[in-house]
Amino acid sequence: ELTSAWVDLSETEEAIERGYREAHRQSLRWGRKNIRIERTDLPDSRLIAEYEYVHHAGRRIPAVTGDRLSLFLSMGRMTLYVGYFEDRPVVTLLSSRHGHTTYYWASAKLPVGNKPIGHVVLHQAIMDAKAEGKRLFYFGLLDMVGNYGGKSRNIALYKSGFANRIETIIHYI
Repeated sequence: ELTSAWVDLSETEEAIERGYREAHRQSLRWGRKNIRIERTDLPDSRLIAEYEYVHHAGRRIPAVTGDRLSLFLSMGRMTLYVGYFEDRPVVTLLSSRHGHTTYYWASAKLPVGNKPIGHVVLHQAIMDAKAEGKRLFYFGLLDMVGNYGGKSRNIALYKSGFANRIETIIHYI
């Protein structure tokens, strides 16, 4: 059992935000005051280096290498977001665009105590997709019951807190 989750971008910005889980809205308020966001749709060597830094400093394997990310950005199908806390890059997010849908691709963050550093960056990606005229912001298939372990369940709970549409499905592998 998996959950397909997305944001219907035909709703107003206010309605989309009201649909977030209450704890996510609180985290978003904190993030608006404390996180500065930069984004690029084009190859930007400084932001790509910050993307790689966040992954390596957090002992994470990047979803794509810097070279591949530069290629995807040059194709005009991807957006890179970097969030800064106290002028230090601490969170990155990748989204891709295909047709009328923006897809959440991957993100990574550095621990900053228990600060909710990623919420405002994801919210910005959702709002940018809406501004670009996309119909959906798609999170993919989420493991809400922990089929693949506790980490995948926690990721699913985080993403589903933004979704205003979910559908439980049976996924046969």
